[in-house]
Amino acid sequence: MAREASSRFGWLRSVIVLMLAWEVAGRFGLVASGALPAPTAILVRFWADKADYPPHIAATLQSSFLGFVIGNVIAIAAGVAFVIWPVLLRLFRGVNIAVFALPPIAISPVLVLTFSGMAPRVILAALGCYFVTMTATVLGLTQADQRCLDVVRAYGGGRLQDMRFVQLRSALPTILGSFRVAAPAAVLGAILAEFGGGGRYGLGTYLLGSLGRADPPRLWGIGLTATLI
Repeated sequence: MAREASSRFGWLRSVIVLMLAWEVAGRFGLVASGALPAPTAILVRFWADKADYPPHIAATLQSSFLGFVIGNVIAIAAGVAFVIWPVLLRLFRGVNIAVFALPPIAISPVLVLTFSGMAPRVILAALGCYFVTMTATVLGLTQADQRCLDVVRAYGGGRLQDMRFVQLRSALPTILGSFRVAAPAAVLGAILAEFGGGGRYGLGTYLLGSLGRADPPRLWGIGLTATLI
């Protein structure tokens, strides 16, 4: 009990010291010639801009959520297909590697030029989710208990029955765990697509429009908001 309380107090003390050091560095411009503003300055600017945030946050959340759902549905379906028909995994190996290696910041302008509306944001958010969830799905499905699979086959079941009664249930914790990685990837993909244009609202659009105003507290407020999301 005492050790736990001491640990909590130590963590709180570290946070307080860090915030005080940040405040001093920001007030006196000790880091990057004032590019790191004080936390109080960020909060004051955030409060002044509070009316600007709701539409931008709503736009980013909407495209991120759609991309998260679409990307994960496609990823799970692809993972199931790859396990049932291993030849597909070999055929699409190059595509999967390309999706993983593709820099989002490089493909964003192409998507903006090719599609209109929210489509570029949703597509980039979905691409951010695909590889993580697909890999976790394949891994979870292939690690199912062999004894349970033998029982299904002993009663005349085939690959589809194995998938339905054993593998999907066994892979569920792994798939849900991948969602924790895919969620921030979806938000990041949506924000990067917003940098490329194609919309009036979004945290990326708001950040891009604020870059030329020489207002570090606003930029930090936008960045911290995106981080919290």
